[in-house]
Amino acid sequence: MAKRDRARKRKAKRAQEESKQQKTQMMMIGAFVLVIVAVIGYIGFFSDANEPLQATERLLLDPVLGNPDAPITVEEWAAFACPSCKAVHEQGIIDTVLERYPGQVKFVFRDFPVISPSYDRAAAEVAQCAFDQGNEQFWLLHDWLYTDAVQGRTTQNEIIQAGGSLGMDVAELQSCVESNVHEETVLFDLQRAYAQNFNGTPTFVVNGQRMFSIQQVVETIESEIVRLGL
Repeated sequence: MAKRDRARKRKAKRAQEESKQQKTQMMMIGAFVLVIVAVIGYIGFFSDANEPLQATERLLLDPVLGNPDAPITVEEWAAFACPSCKAVHEQGIIDTVLERYPGQVKFVFRDFPVISPSYDRAAAEVAQCAFDQGNEQFWLLHDWLYTDAVQGRTTQNEIIQAGGSLGMDVAELQSCVESNVHEETVLFDLQRAYAQNFNGTPTFVVNGQRMFSIQQVVETIESEIVRLGL
């Protein structure tokens, strides 16, 4: 009887010790999991906090002509396959506006690739890659696209090579295009245009006011000059 009691006690003690060990192991596993979750959260916080901020800054960065601090902003939402956009460029209307109102007007270009979407986007992505090399580089390629390229037919590789002939780093352009880094940049502008119910190119906006012709653009600039007391 005594032997049986001692056996039961030993068995109970072993069970108690095993239970204690299991609890300790579970606590250690739980602590380890918490550490892993914390590390993942830490990494995720900084990657989510920093990368989107940088991406957003680039998405909102636009090529500018004229005084960057000018009180009057003229936005052109355009496509590189757009004949009307080509005509505006070839007529030198934007240069005339900037010369007529020196220091008072800045001109901003934004992508609205809706005329020949595949060509427009391909050309716009190369132009954005050129912009990575500098504001002047963007405008050099922008001008070439409207004067020397065959709208809707010039290949993306030909546009890249044109960038090289204009003094840009061809290898850098090629790498940028192949990475598709500016696919999102171009689509970002496209989505912004749709959000404002734009339905054609070119669409002009002067200090937040949508215009339907160059004549309206000029008239609105003059009105803004009077309103702002410039």
